[in-house]
Amino acid sequence: MTLLQIFFIISSFIVILLWYDIYKKQKFNFLHIFIFLWVWIFLLIFTLFPKILDKFWSIVWVQRWADALVYISIVFLIYFVMFLFNKIEKNKSDITKLIRQISILEYELKNHDKK
Repeated sequence: MTLLQIFFIISSFIVILLWYDIYKKQKFNFLHIFIFLWVWIFLLIFTLFPKILDKFWSIVWVQRWADALVYISIVFLIYFVMFLFNKIEKNKSDITKLIRQISILEYELKNHDKK
């Protein structure tokens, strides 16, 4: 077993502890937890059995498995960036609605006090 494999095994157990903590706090929805769990499973399997990874990448016509991991990482990063953009836009919309409601209430209170 190489030092890199040992590092990935230790990292995978740290990741699963983080996943469990996030799951308990209910900070992610089911889809995120599902993806997180599958990434952990694949990381552990491919760390323990690296030859499986070589066969898998030859099926998808990738020369080196490290290249494929980079491609997959880019896809995941794009997904999470889009997810964060969506959350930011939703928060902006919610804040705008709240500010509008507060402004209307303040206006009504001022007008009510004048009567």
